[in-house]
Parts: sequence; C-alpha cells; structure tokens
Amino acid sequence: MPEARYTLSQISELAHIPSQTIYAWERRYKALVPTRTSTGRRTYTRADLLRLKLLKACVDQGSRIGTIAGMSEASLKDLLESERERPAKQSILLHHALALEHDELDTKIGLALMSLGPAAFADQALSPLMLEIGHRWRDEPDAIAAEHIITASTKSILSTALRLSRPRAIKAAAVFATPEGELHELGLLTSALVAQNCGIKATYLGAQMPVPQLFHVVEATQAKLLVVASSIDDPEELAAQVNEMRTAVPKGARLLVGGRSSARLKREAFPGVLFFDSVSDFEEFLLADFG
Repeated sequence: MPEARYTLSQISELAHIPSQTIYAWERRYKALVPTRTSTGRRTYTRADLLRLKLLKACVDQGSRIGTIAGMSEASLKDLLESERERPAKQSILLHHALALEHDELDTKIGLALMSLGPAAFADQALSPLMLEIGHRWRDEPDAIAAEHIITASTKSILSTALRLSRPRAIKAAAVFATPEGELHELGLLTSALVAQNCGIKATYLGAQMPVPQLFHVVEATQAKLLVVASSIDDPEELAAQVNEMRTAVPKGARLLVGGRSSARLKREAFPGVLFFDSVSDFEEFLLADFG
C-alpha cells in the first residue's frame, strides 16, 4: 500500500500550524525537507506530520524553532518530557499575583520578559498564567483581583518596552489594534514589541478601535500589515468581523488576525488573511517575510 502523502494545506490543517509557518521552518531552519512532485509541488509524509507536531509542541512550551529545528525526533521527545517535569515559569508569577504582591510581580514580569524575549514570554509564561487565573475565578475570590493586577502590571511593562524600542532598520510599517468590543490586548501588545524587534515600525492603537478609523491610520502610515486580535467565541460572529475587515482593508496592506478563537474558523474561506495562534507564530512569519 503506498505511503500517505499530504499537500501543504493538508498538513497545515492536521498539524495545526499555519502554512506560512511551515514554509518558514523549511526555508529558514531546514526543520524538514518535503518531497516534490514532477510539477514541483511539496508533498509530506506521515513522518513529516509527526515531526511537525513535535516541533510545535516544543515551541508551544517555549523553545525557539531555530534551536530545535535540527533535533531528531527522539531528542524532541526528550525535550518535551524535561519541560513537563520542570516547574512552569508562570507558577512564580501566579504566587505573587494571588498574594497581591504588586512590586514583586512587576520585578518578576520584567525579568521574565528580558530572559525569554517577548514571543516566548507571551506563549510560555503569560498565556498559561491568564488561563490558570481564569480557571480559578469561580472558587477563589482573590483570582479576580490577581487577574487585574497581572493585566495592569504586564500592560505597563510591555507599553514601556514598546515605547523604548526602536527598529534598527525599518523594513515595513504595521498597525496594531483590537476592534470595537474587544478588550483583551496583552497578546497584541506583545506582538507589537516583537514587530519592533524584527525591524517593523509598529503603530499601536490599543483596544476597541472603530474599523473605519483603523483603516484611516493604515493609509496614513502606509502600513503593509494590519494586525488585529480577537477573542470572540462565536465562530459566526468572528467570521463576520474578519470578513468586514478583509473586504475593506486598504490596498497594499495585509490583514493578520491573532487569537486562539480563530482556530474555530475555516481559514481557507478568508483568502489573503493570515491567522496566527500564538505570538511565536507571528514572529516566525515576520522573520520569514522580512528577516
């Protein structure tokens, strides 16, 4: 029986990794080498799929793709196991937040951001921390205050870092915002900092930006990228929101949509839109296209 073969779009869906990210991992890091058909199309094997899943799991736990791309499957499995046994970085932040130790929390968040870098900080420390706090809301009254403290502290530190960062050589401009009704912006703020570090001049507009004014800023800054974040749970409502922006985004600009909720969409139904599930995915896209 012939071995199963997958196209790029098929393996992207099965591995839950955007096609652009897979392409970047191939081209920039030689993480895997697909077979090509007589017409030059990429095809992937079951082994390629398993390798991609291992790589994604390691990246989700905070490893950098450039560090792990050349590892064998056995080494990747060992790395995953060692990461599971290691106490999560967010546990320290959680302790200070629940204890309402604001100064200690500020210090630890700042240190985590500097040691991990913005992408790994968001995916390895901040995102799991906010999920854990959310799970504790019902049973622990202090969790509500802790979430507010974490949000305020992280936003302040990230905003300061963004103001102080300057691209060494500007390769493109990007506008960052959340649309009206969307209050969650920490992931987007971190993405703006990642962009600055990748040579992209970031105009950060914050939360709840009306779409017409958002497009005006894109045109005024001649931005090549419009990066928005949404946490809408209803797939139909989210699809309508993405379509509204996709069909009216200014000419010459590309729409990027962040947030795990977008995984519920049939992404192929939104041609020209790039979805990213994590800040690391966004960083990989920037490195591939502007690195």
